[in-house]
Amino acid sequence: MAEALVLGAVTGYILAAVCLVGLRIGHARIRARAPSRPAVGADDLSAYELAVLAAGTGRLGEVALADLYLAGRITAHGCGAVARSAGARTAELPGDAFPRLLDAGLPAEAAAPAGRLVAAVARTDAATAPLWRLRRLGLLLRPPATRTFGRVRGAARLLHLLAGGIAAAGAGWSLRGDPASSNPLDERVLAVGAAVLCCGAALLPVRRWIGGAVAAASAALAVPAAGAFALGPRPGVLVGALLLAAWAAAQVALATTGRTATRTPAGDLLLAESAASAARPPGTPRDAALRTVALRGLAALRRDAGRRRAAHPVSRELAAVRGFALACGRRVGARGRPGGRDRSPGARERGSAPGRPAGDVRRDPDDGTTER
Repeated sequence: MAEALVLGAVTGYILAAVCLVGLRIGHARIRARAPSRPAVGADDLSAYELAVLAAGTGRLGEVALADLYLAGRITAHGCGAVARSAGARTAELPGDAFPRLLDAGLPAEAAAPAGRLVAAVARTDAATAPLWRLRRLGLLLRPPATRTFGRVRGAARLLHLLAGGIAAAGAGWSLRGDPASSNPLDERVLAVGAAVLCCGAALLPVRRWIGGAVAAASAALAVPAAGAFALGPRPGVLVGALLLAAWAAAQVALATTGRTATRTPAGDLLLAESAASAARPPGTPRDAALRTVALRGLAALRRDAGRRRAAHPVSRELAAVRGFALACGRRVGARGRPGGRDRSPGARERGSAPGRPAGDVRRDPDDGTTER
């Protein structure tokens, strides 16, 4: 019974590894068919479109925060909160939609968590406008491909967790021991090691530091199991070695696959051009500061502000945004996903396009998706 459960876990680990390897191959083939040269220049994208290209719709709110701060309408309130400044009534409101949406969601007489405001901007229907424009320019992959990537990755993670649970159950069953065996110690040691190993594998996607601690304990328990195998191969030890090999294959596939970026090669090239021209950005110093926020995010600017000396001189506007990011704290400026994801309410309907309500049904001639 225990061997059957462990063999089932081995099958689950192998299937998870196959899913992840297939995901890498499919992602590489789709990117190979995508445009390799951008049809527009880096200066043709606004700061908000550049933010979506660099880190997804989640960074739209960060650029909007910096835009409102440079306009003099908000100030950092500490502990990751922002509030309206004293001169907010006389300050000019930026013309873009995202700072206006963020300003409308800010309370009049109280502070609000900046992270919540940033997340709210990413969930609005206005967030689909730069997303779909980048897709039509060939800088981001189309939604069918990105949805397939997410489903395959989710299936691989589910198989990984199920295999860990099955292996732990098999290890627990083998702890009962075999009365006919003259020396069941090696079997029990291997069973405990397999249980700890599989529990650690199940915890790795949740908390890396917990998974690392459990993996270290598993490595310590693997030493007596290896000694038992050296004394004489037994069926339980062989099954445990097979489990360890399958788990290692799944872990390698999980670690090397990483995030499947939704940018095309043209999007990567345009983003590299934008980063290279950051030293001499177009437009006013305020526009340059907003483009820097779009490329790097508030978290990177906060780290720059914490250093004693800057690597090179910066403008007054960029220095002000760095101080604002430092005052907001670590609760603002989370790590974004390259290429981004459509998190707006309209995106829940298949093929929803920017600027249109979810109830309209129309065929999009550009990409063939049905808008609902």
